[in-house]
Amino acid sequence: DCLDINTRILVTHGLSFLPHVDEIVVLVDGVVSEVGTYNSLRASRGAFSEFLDTYAKEQNNETQTETEETAEVELIPEREDIQPDSPLDDTVTVTLKRENSICRSQRDSSVRLRKNSSIKEAKDADEMTKGQRLIDKEAMETGQVKFSVYLQYIRAMGCGYTILVFLVYFIQNAAFVGQNIWLSDWTSDSVTYHNMTYPAQKRDTRVAVFGALGVAQGLFVFLGTLLLANASISASRILHSRLLNNILRVPMLFFDTTPIGRVVNRFAKDIFTLDEAIPQSIRSWILCLLGVLGTLFVICLATPYFIAVIVPISLVYYFVQRFYVATSRQLRRLDSVSRSPIYSHFSETMSGLSVIRAYDHQERFLKHNEKTVDENLKTVYPWMVSNRWLAIRLEFLGNLVVFFAALFAVLSRDSLDSGVVGLSISYALNVTQTLNWLVRMTSELETNIVAVERVSEYAEIENESTG
Repeated sequence: DCLDINTRILVTHGLSFLPHVDEIVVLVDGVVSEVGTYNSLRASRGAFSEFLDTYAKEQNNETQTETEETAEVELIPEREDIQPDSPLDDTVTVTLKRENSICRSQRDSSVRLRKNSSIKEAKDADEMTKGQRLIDKEAMETGQVKFSVYLQYIRAMGCGYTILVFLVYFIQNAAFVGQNIWLSDWTSDSVTYHNMTYPAQKRDTRVAVFGALGVAQGLFVFLGTLLLANASISASRILHSRLLNNILRVPMLFFDTTPIGRVVNRFAKDIFTLDEAIPQSIRSWILCLLGVLGTLFVICLATPYFIAVIVPISLVYYFVQRFYVATSRQLRRLDSVSRSPIYSHFSETMSGLSVIRAYDHQERFLKHNEKTVDENLKTVYPWMVSNRWLAIRLEFLGNLVVFFAALFAVLSRDSLDSGVVGLSISYALNVTQTLNWLVRMTSELETNIVAVERVSEYAEIENESTG
């Protein structure tokens, strides 16, 4: 009611509103061309009238073309027929007639269906229904990570770098085990030289070898860390370049059907995993694997009977590891997928912050943000529970290793050297932690390698032609 006494100015290119206004001002090249009512401007046959006629003809031609090409169902109202030889009405009148006709057709439900000669198959209908979905659900791999994903990362690192890193860490671990064996043998000299003067030459030899093995460990650790850092930086740079180059060339349809949070997730979390997490996981996994092998070697060296126990313990360990790794891997995949909506919603909220505040919808967006975070936490909490499940079983296996190592040492006490037995028991006491870390690092490595899988997914999307 308040607007009845006020002048309202409508700037529009919608022709259907023009018959309802009091006065029309026509602008041509920024200059007022005509002023008047709708009927007076139509009667003047000026620029405005010519524009309406031209637009009406174009609309009529497009309608006839669509009618000829469309092989679908048409709606034909019963109450009103359009005569083909009737004079050409203006665009506004045609538009109003169409709207009224459609309203009557929908209200009275008096329509009849005319089928075209060519009927679409059911497959085409399914494809049309599929195409109506604007945002596709984010794809998520299931099952074990393919070996090709590992090979892809190894190629990005460089096969030579990979072999050299493993060899350097193997030599470092061999020097560590050798140093401990040398120290245990050195302690056995106390029995040989009891109440005797220890020879200076033998002392110098013991100290020199022990010191050389220690220096070798430090040197090879530094060399292995340096090589792994260079290889991982090279792999991350190559994979990031492939992802960026392909994303810049994908069709615009990709950005219409893909939330920006998914793309940001690839460049943020997944690239961070390539830069930081995967190199640390590889280093920790190699060290834990070599540590377990070194422990088993020392125990078998002291008590050869322990070899018979390795097989059943290894089988139990293998099944526990595979069960945990499969669960943890899928939980981390769910974590990655459920994190994308958080980024998308936050980005959309920040871009539309003024509109949200204007309509006082802050609470609704806060609730939605809490909901997306809760969905993400649903995958994080089970992953933490699975870690506790793993720890209990690995503690049991570690205690079995300590038990059998001590048992065989006691049974063979008459034929074993005290220094070697002490070394064997000390290694067995640490095997629980080493086994635990080996399984965790195996799971973490397989979990983090999913980032390579996700980056490769967007790096292999079919892009536009560069020609």
